[in-house]
Amino acid sequence: MMANIIKSLPGRIHAKRHASGKLVFYDLRGEGDKLQIMANLQFYESEEKFVKIIKDLHRGDIVGVEGNPTKTKKGELSIVPTKMMLLSPYLHMVPHLHFGLKDQMLVVGGLDRVYEVGCQFRNEGIDLTHNPEFSTCEFYMAYADYNDLMDSTEKLLSELSCRCAVYSVTRQSPDLKTTV
Repeated sequence: MMANIIKSLPGRIHAKRHASGKLVFYDLRGEGDKLQIMANLQFYESEEKFVKIIKDLHRGDIVGVEGNPTKTKKGELSIVPTKMMLLSPYLHMVPHLHFGLKDQMLVVGGLDRVYEVGCQFRNEGIDLTHNPEFSTCEFYMAYADYNDLMDSTEKLLSELSCRCAVYSVTRQSPDLKTTV
């Protein structure tokens, strides 16, 4: 265990296994990756909080984990949490990965990012010079804050201007002005 390195990450719980009352394993998935949580009472912030969070977390919940990265005896990448937080409880049971979907059931969700590009129509018939059609690009990112959205928007606009236009774009950066 790397005791001097602390990492924080979110994800959805896909499996929960009790090894004992003091050790619980969770399979956490997020952004296409899988990571094991090795929740051990010995390394948790307090016994009272450990018992409460272990009781409250279920398969399908979205959680935040803070702890030390490690590898198990079998070599599986894991995190030993010092803190765990329920970010969003499940509302309907998530189908088990082993059994999958059956009887034409479809679960939409568990996607960390969703994109939609489409035409929009507004104010049709306002006048002959008004163009009521335009395109939009919407996206939703799980676990993102406004800094992530600003970075994504800046990258999108920069790439679009470089690929679609022959003009140069001046972008203000904290330390100097650059022309892309």
